[in-house]
Amino acid sequence: MSRVRKNNYSKTARKDTYIEGNTVRKFDFDFEELENEAAYEEAERENSYRPRRRSLSMSGGMAMLLALVSAAILSLCVVYLNREFAISQKSAQINTLKAELEDLKAENEVLNYEVNSYMDIEYVYTYATEVLGMSVATEDQIVFYDGTDKEYLVQYKEIPEE
Repeated sequence: MSRVRKNNYSKTARKDTYIEGNTVRKFDFDFEELENEAAYEEAERENSYRPRRRSLSMSGGMAMLLALVSAAILSLCVVYLNREFAISQKSAQINTLKAELEDLKAENEVLNYEVNSYMDIEYVYTYATEVLGMSVATEDQIVFYDGTDKEYLVQYKEIPEE
Protein backbone atom coordinates (compact mmCIF):
# COMPACT_ATOMS: atom_id res chain seq x y z
CA MET A 1 0.00 0.00 0.00
CA SER A 2 1.33 3.36 -0.84
CA ARG A 3 0.94 6.62 1.01
CA VAL A 4 0.84 10.16 -0.21
CA ARG A 5 2.79 12.66 1.84
CA LYS A 6 2.90 16.44 1.49
CA ASN A 7 6.01 18.55 1.98
CA ASN A 8 5.24 21.28 4.53
CA TYR A 9 8.79 22.64 4.76
CA SER A 10 8.49 25.12 1.92
CA LYS A 11 7.83 28.79 2.75
CA THR A 12 5.69 29.29 -0.31
CA ALA A 13 2.36 27.79 -1.19
CA ARG A 14 3.98 24.97 -3.20
CA LYS A 15 2.62 21.53 -2.52
CA ASP A 16 5.21 18.99 -3.54
CA THR A 17 4.03 15.47 -3.10
CA TYR A 18 5.72 12.18 -3.52
CA ILE A 19 4.58 8.64 -3.32
CA GLU A 20 6.19 6.17 -0.97
CA GLY A 21 6.21 2.50 -1.64
CA ASN A 22 8.53 -0.34 -2.50
CA THR A 23 9.76 1.50 -5.57
CA VAL A 24 11.85 4.55 -6.09
CA ARG A 25 10.20 7.77 -5.04
CA LYS A 26 8.44 9.62 -7.77
CA PHE A 27 7.82 13.29 -7.32
CA ASP A 28 4.54 14.75 -8.43
CA PHE A 29 4.86 18.42 -9.09
CA ASP A 30 3.59 20.86 -11.57
CA PHE A 31 6.17 22.69 -13.65
CA GLU A 32 3.84 25.64 -14.15
CA GLU A 33 3.48 25.95 -10.42
CA LEU A 34 7.27 25.86 -10.17
CA GLU A 35 7.55 28.75 -12.63
CA ASN A 36 4.89 30.71 -10.77
CA GLU A 37 6.70 30.02 -7.54
CA ALA A 38 10.02 31.18 -9.01
CA ALA A 39 8.36 34.42 -10.12
CA TYR A 40 6.84 34.81 -6.65
CA GLU A 41 10.19 34.25 -4.94
CA GLU A 42 11.88 36.75 -7.24
CA ALA A 43 9.21 39.36 -6.54
CA GLU A 44 9.54 38.66 -2.84
CA ARG A 45 13.31 39.09 -3.05
CA GLU A 46 12.95 42.43 -4.85
CA ASN A 47 10.52 43.68 -2.24
CA SER A 48 12.80 42.59 0.58
CA TYR A 49 15.76 44.53 -0.85
CA ARG A 50 13.94 47.85 -0.88
CA PRO A 51 13.59 48.16 2.91
CA ARG A 52 17.19 47.12 3.29
CA ARG A 53 18.33 49.88 0.98
CA ARG A 54 16.26 52.39 2.88
CA SER A 55 17.52 51.15 6.22
CA LEU A 56 21.14 51.27 5.09
CA SER A 57 20.87 54.88 3.95
CA MET A 58 21.24 57.52 6.67
CA SER A 59 19.74 60.96 6.70
CA GLY A 60 21.87 64.07 7.22
CA GLY A 61 20.41 64.69 10.65
CA MET A 62 21.22 61.19 11.82
CA ALA A 63 24.74 61.46 10.43
CA MET A 64 25.21 64.78 12.26
CA LEU A 65 23.88 63.30 15.49
CA LEU A 66 26.18 60.30 15.14
CA ALA A 67 29.15 62.62 14.51
CA LEU A 68 28.30 64.75 17.56
CA VAL A 69 27.92 61.75 19.83
CA SER A 70 31.19 60.28 18.54
CA ALA A 71 32.98 63.61 19.11
CA ALA A 72 31.55 63.86 22.64
CA ILE A 73 32.67 60.33 23.49
CA LEU A 74 36.12 60.98 22.02
CA SER A 75 36.50 64.20 24.01
CA LEU A 76 35.42 62.44 27.20
CA CYS A 77 38.02 59.75 26.57
CA VAL A 78 40.72 62.38 26.04
CA VAL A 79 39.74 64.19 29.26
CA TYR A 80 39.70 60.91 31.17
CA LEU A 81 43.15 59.91 29.91
CA ASN A 82 44.48 63.39 30.71
CA ARG A 83 43.19 63.17 34.28
CA GLU A 84 44.62 59.67 34.70
CA PHE A 85 48.00 60.91 33.49
CA ALA A 86 47.89 63.87 35.90
CA ILE A 87 46.98 61.58 38.79
CA SER A 88 49.83 59.20 38.01
CA GLN A 89 52.26 62.14 37.84
CA LYS A 90 51.05 63.48 41.20
CA SER A 91 51.32 60.01 42.71
CA ALA A 92 54.92 59.71 41.50
CA GLN A 93 55.67 63.17 42.86
CA ILE A 94 54.15 62.25 46.24
CA ASN A 95 56.25 59.09 46.40
CA THR A 96 59.38 61.11 45.59
CA LEU A 97 58.56 63.65 48.31
CA LYS A 98 57.88 60.87 50.83
CA ALA A 99 61.26 59.33 50.11
CA GLU A 100 62.90 62.76 50.46
CA LEU A 101 61.11 63.31 53.79
CA GLU A 102 62.34 59.98 55.11
CA ASP A 103 65.91 60.90 54.09
CA LEU A 104 65.60 64.28 55.82
CA LYS A 105 64.23 62.65 58.99
CA ALA A 106 67.14 60.21 59.07
CA GLU A 107 69.62 63.07 58.51
CA ASN A 108 67.93 65.09 61.27
CA GLU A 109 68.27 62.22 63.72
CA VAL A 110 71.96 61.88 62.88
CA LEU A 111 72.52 65.62 63.37
CA ASN A 112 70.62 65.63 66.69
CA TYR A 113 72.76 62.77 67.92
CA GLU A 114 75.93 64.64 66.90
CA VAL A 115 74.79 67.84 68.62
CA ASN A 116 73.85 65.98 71.79
CA SER A 117 77.13 64.09 71.80
CA TYR A 118 79.15 67.33 71.53
CA MET A 119 77.31 68.87 74.44
CA ASP A 120 79.19 68.02 77.60
CA ILE A 121 77.37 69.11 80.77
CA GLU A 122 80.62 69.46 82.69
CA TYR A 123 82.10 71.69 80.01
CA VAL A 124 78.99 73.91 79.98
CA TYR A 125 79.10 74.26 83.79
CA THR A 126 82.78 75.21 83.91
CA TYR A 127 82.43 77.65 80.99
CA ALA A 128 79.38 79.34 82.57
CA THR A 129 80.91 79.67 86.05
CA GLU A 130 84.50 80.54 85.14
CA VAL A 131 84.33 82.42 81.84
CA LEU A 132 80.90 84.04 82.06
CA GLY A 133 80.91 84.48 85.86
CA MET A 134 77.56 82.80 86.43
CA SER A 135 76.55 80.99 89.59
CA VAL A 136 74.03 78.31 90.49
CA ALA A 137 70.60 79.72 91.39
CA THR A 138 69.55 79.61 95.05
CA GLU A 139 66.12 78.68 96.42
CA ASP A 140 64.95 82.30 96.77
CA GLN A 141 65.86 83.12 93.13
CA ILE A 142 63.66 80.38 91.70
CA VAL A 143 60.03 81.42 91.06
CA PHE A 144 57.36 78.86 90.23
CA TYR A 145 54.07 79.74 88.54
CA ASP A 146 51.02 77.74 87.58
CA GLY A 147 50.58 77.12 83.87
CA THR A 148 47.59 78.72 82.18
CA ASP A 149 45.05 76.94 80.06
CA LYS A 150 46.26 78.76 76.99
CA GLU A 151 49.80 77.47 77.54
CA TYR A 152 51.39 80.87 77.09
CA LEU A 153 51.95 83.86 79.34
CA VAL A 154 50.94 87.43 78.57
CA GLN A 155 53.19 89.99 80.29
CA TYR A 156 51.43 93.24 81.13
CA LYS A 157 54.22 94.88 83.22
CA GLU A 158 57.98 94.77 83.40
CA ILE A 159 59.56 92.33 85.82
CA PRO A 160 61.18 94.30 88.73
CA GLU A 161 64.97 94.04 89.07
CA GLU A 162 65.47 93.53 92.81
